[in-house]
Order: sequence, then structure tokens, then C-alpha cells
Amino acid sequence: TALPGEGVTGRIGMGRASLLNLAALDKRGLSSDEVADAFNRASENGMSSVALADTFGVLAVFVMADEIKADTRSGLAQLKAEGITPWLLTGDNERAAHALAGKLGLENVNADLLPEAKLARIRELQGQGLTAMVGDGINDAPALAQADIGIAMGVRGTDSAIEAADIAVMDDRISSVATLVRLSRMTHSVLVQNIAFALGIKIIFTILAISGFATMWMAVFADTGTCLIVVANGMRLMRVKPKLDRMAAEVDRAAGTAPQTHVQTAAA
Repeated sequence: TALPGEGVTGRIGMGRASLLNLAALDKRGLSSDEVADAFNRASENGMSSVALADTFGVLAVFVMADEIKADTRSGLAQLKAEGITPWLLTGDNERAAHALAGKLGLENVNADLLPEAKLARIRELQGQGLTAMVGDGINDAPALAQADIGIAMGVRGTDSAIEAADIAVMDDRISSVATLVRLSRMTHSVLVQNIAFALGIKIIFTILAISGFATMWMAVFADTGTCLIVVANGMRLMRVKPKLDRMAAEVDRAAGTAPQTHVQTAAA
């Protein structure tokens, strides 16, 4: 069972075991000076910690550090190239979050965020402009639902995150979010073209009809012909992948962040 902002708990045989953060341990009266010292030492080294505990107390403290995916630096550069300002909103401790942000060149970081704090931060950012939230965990679900555009990473995303999001990206590559932005802008451009063309033809035909110059063939073109042209123009989007790849490659060359072939898994 997931415990939002605290960890997870479950049964092993007849007993119950939990993986909890320090705040959850304090809340349950399971913490001690030795446990708190282990958490603090991990935090000082820019790492995160979680404790394994049962009914009687803490059994172990596990220390973890994020491994950065090979695609992450490239993905962030792609987002910046599209005029998007990335933020890191995480439940990790301050030192771990800033250590990760320093490796990625991220300037905007908010750490130690529980689900309700992430939600509040998204609301604050919405006051500055259109805000998208990218996440994959149960703690991200409220913020994904609140954001103007919620984007769930679909491969490892939890059901709650995918359900709360507006869009599910079917891989875990940050660069796919930049591709999504580019594809959305291309789609918007084609929609504007199609609407303007269709309305323009209708207006011209209406003027010709009122003036008495319209013919049956003009009517056929204004109706069926316009539909065919609009559909054909829209189908151009099926061939935009090479263009999207070229745009991404140009940004990678300019930023020196071309992704490598080996991709490591990471948790943020």
C-alpha cells in the first residue's frame, strides 16, 4: 500500500513491514538518534534515504543516489530551445535535489515537497504563465491534475499518475516531451491553415453565389474539394518525424548534449 509523502507498507507472512522516510518514522515514534544520524549523513552527501521498519522499530536504513539517464541533459536542452523553463519539483531532501540539479545545469529547484506542496507550487507557477507538469508517481497525481497540461511518463508511470494526466508519453525519455511540444505546435499550425482555407473558400463561394456567378462545379469544389484538400494537408503530419529528428539533432549539436546509445534507469 502506497503512503503518499511517506513511503509504502505491506505484509510479509503474518507481520507488517514498511519503507518510510524520516518524517514518517518520527510521526510513528520509530526514529532514534542512530537512525536520524544515518539520514543526516546521507543528506550531507547529497543522497536520499529510506528506512525499513516493522512494528518494533527500524531494521535498516538504505541510502540511494539518482543515476542520470543519458537522455536527460539532451531533453532539458531541447525544452529550453523551445522556450520552456524547466523546474525540478521533488520530495528528495534539499542537498540531494541540488546535487542532481547541479549535474543537470538546472537553476530552478524545489525540494522536500509532499504531494500537497507540489500541488501548491504548481498553482504558484500557473500564476506566472502556462504550466505543464511531468511526472510518473502517485505523489505527482494531484499536481498533474492541477497543471494546465499534465504529462505522465507511461512506461513506469503509476495508474493514478496516468489517469490524472492529460497526455501519456509512451517512453521515459525527457526529449519526448520536447518532441511533444514541437509536434503540438506543428499540429496547431496545420489546423489554423485548414480552418482559414476552408472558411476562405466558403466565403468566396458565398459571394459568387450572391452575385449570380456560382456554378454547380464551384459548389462541388467548395464542399467536397475543400474537404479533400483539408484532409490531404492534415495528412502531412504523418511525415514530420524526419523533420522532428533534424530539429532535435540541431539542438544537440549546438548544446553538445547528443544522447548516447546506452540509457541508464533513474528515479527522481
